[in-house]
Amino acid sequence: MNIAHAHDMKRTEYKYTKENIIRENEKDDLSLCRLEEEKNNISKSLSCIALIEPRVLRAECMYKSFIEVKSIDRFSVHCRLSDWASSEESARTSLVLFSLSKVYGSSSEAASQELAKLRPAMRFAILSDTDEPNDVRAAMQAGAQGYLSTDLSFEVMVQILLLLEAGGTYAPASRFLNLYADPKSNEFSGKTDSVFASHRQMLVARAMCKGAPNKIIAYQLGMCESTVKVHVRNIMKKLNVRNRTEVALWATQRFADAENG
Repeated sequence: MNIAHAHDMKRTEYKYTKENIIRENEKDDLSLCRLEEEKNNISKSLSCIALIEPRVLRAECMYKSFIEVKSIDRFSVHCRLSDWASSEESARTSLVLFSLSKVYGSSSEAASQELAKLRPAMRFAILSDTDEPNDVRAAMQAGAQGYLSTDLSFEVMVQILLLLEAGGTYAPASRFLNLYADPKSNEFSGKTDSVFASHRQMLVARAMCKGAPNKIIAYQLGMCESTVKVHVRNIMKKLNVRNRTEVALWATQRFADAENG
């Protein structure tokens, strides 16, 4: 083999090697583009919880807290409802959380009416500094799926928002206690069902009808979570059922019959 032929072979080998590297790089670039596109598509499809909070400092603090929560897909913050309505997030929002303040003169009814004009079918909840029974009742009557007090811990608030986003409802303990204390209330009866060992056990069963987890039931009824677990276990044993879903189905029918009767 002469020297010229050897150089030609090396040039050809180098050429093929260079072309292979270029092709591999192009494949990598294409793969990265596809991954980025898929990532953007997934991001666009994720549901979003939108907070309407006019107080800038509180809004920034809540946003920084919620973006660290892996269980919540997306969380956006807006000073006004109109800002949210004109944003990209509004199209994929599953729940609007209104932060109310007496300083700003806002109310559950006003928030509900404003939202109804923009997005009639949008679910919403109220975040308030108070959990007075009258305020809670007004919010629920205005159509709110939930009423959250700022007295809640951040961990519990996250669980409640996940419950609301999944279609559940939530109201603080003061709401239930007020109803049971009022003998004229036609929403619930204060009598203990004969099936249950105690009035508190019946309240746990009612909460289970809403799909509430033990932690939220404990907060609503002012119990320890371990106590709620004991009640749930005893209810399941009493009814001879295997899971919470069966309890919820049975209790829903039981309470409906009691109220209709």
